[in-house]
Amino acid sequence: NPINQELEIDGQPVRRTNKLRILGMWLQEKGKRDHTIQLLEHSTKQICRMLSRITNKRKGVKERDALRITSALIIPRMTYALPYLQPNKGEKNRMETCIRKAYKQALGVMTCASTEKLMNMGVYGTYEEHSETMLRFQMERLERTAAGRALLVKLGYPAEDEGGDKTDIDSQIRSTFLVKPVPRNMDPKNHEGRRAARSLELDRFLKKKQMVLYVDASKYRTKENARAVAVVNANGKIVTGASVRTRTTQAAEEIAIALALTEANRQGLSYWIATDSQAAARAYRDGRIGRKAASILFEQKQHRHGSNNTNIQHTIIWVPDDWG
Repeated sequence: NPINQELEIDGQPVRRTNKLRILGMWLQEKGKRDHTIQLLEHSTKQICRMLSRITNKRKGVKERDALRITSALIIPRMTYALPYLQPNKGEKNRMETCIRKAYKQALGVMTCASTEKLMNMGVYGTYEEHSETMLRFQMERLERTAAGRALLVKLGYPAEDEGGDKTDIDSQIRSTFLVKPVPRNMDPKNHEGRRAARSLELDRFLKKKQMVLYVDASKYRTKENARAVAVVNANGKIVTGASVRTRTTQAAEEIAIALALTEANRQGLSYWIATDSQAAARAYRDGRIGRKAASILFEQKQHRHGSNNTNIQHTIIWVPDDWG
């Protein structure tokens, strides 16, 4: 019977257990999740008690910091393993209750306060939202590499790219540009100081450069599946632009970078290309972009073939969208 198999190590039988922990993830027999739920509820109670001790209207931690503590201690615990265990509706509701209790404690409101009014404030997201975000992030992370895409297909997940069909950048084209490291922890709400410091530093740095192209993409108000892309030089003059059919801004940002690279190669000069899209910068860093952007680069490669400026290298850099 495959269910009652016995394992041995050096002739000694491995003791059966109804639950075990692997890299912080608790697995139970018959696919149960009650042990994980109980641990999360217990940790939430402890964090709520801690918040009650450190928050005080006069001398304690203020509301903004209390919310940051709650987000840092509650949400990561819930999204670390539970989304992969596929909890049912009742278990999700228990997690929603934990989130509400924690944020009510952080805000200093009574536990009997209206949940609907609290949700309308937009202070926090639901467990369902956090869970879907984490799963989507992990899917996108695996889709960046060939091994990750193969693993997704093996597990039965369709390896679809968010920005449409993706393709690898030609090796010769990829050798013509360099992508500066994209920093992490740059959330507009939680890392304002980091973003402001990077904006100030890049503003000083790029103003000293003459060979700079700034790219951006924007959604049309009246067209759902269309984006406008533009490339601007250091003097604020529009160098090139286009209207493209795509559902995602990331795909449009990739096309904008491709147009900037094409323009820089046409001039035969090394350029700095600044984009405010972290996703697009990482896509070029990983060498896998949308087919529309790749076709622009490939077409430019055909015209560039035989040119004397084949050793030119450009630099792609990410800048915060509120910089300058």
